[in-house]
Amino acid sequence: MAPSAEKESLMNRFKSIISPDGFFSRENKKSTIILLSAPVILTTFKYFGMKNFYLNHLAPTFVFFENSELTSALYTFFASFILLGWIPALIIKFVFHEPLSVFGVQLGDIRFVTKSFLLISPVMIALTRLYAVRFGGEVWRLECHSRPNSCLLSLTYRQTSC
Repeated sequence: MAPSAEKESLMNRFKSIISPDGFFSRENKKSTIILLSAPVILTTFKYFGMKNFYLNHLAPTFVFFENSELTSALYTFFASFILLGWIPALIIKFVFHEPLSVFGVQLGDIRFVTKSFLLISPVMIALTRLYAVRFGGEVWRLECHSRPNSCLLSLTYRQTSC
């Protein structure tokens, strides 16, 4: 092949790679949508789904059980559930027109899960208690607020004061 023909072939290949038509072609559509939506979703979560955003912008007006720490944790959980779970599921369902099971979202072996949960739960509870005894903190704490029936079990580790 002549050098000019080889160079022209490389230029055509380069143009086909960077061309917007090539991005959204049938074989590249999924990859392009995933690669474009992932940074948008993650950036949205970083700036609007984290605890700092809640504490700076929403805490004065939106608090459950008069506990902003609990509400910030719930806010972060639900923001991640929606942005990192539901949005990708909706993209798969309505943009790709494919069932979620193709991407691995399906029911598993419920008997295995039940046995594993029953086996691991006591071990994890014992380990958290051992950790609390070893390092002088508390793991479980019952917090009651001014409202009736508003006691919550807090599962965060807190260092006790001496």
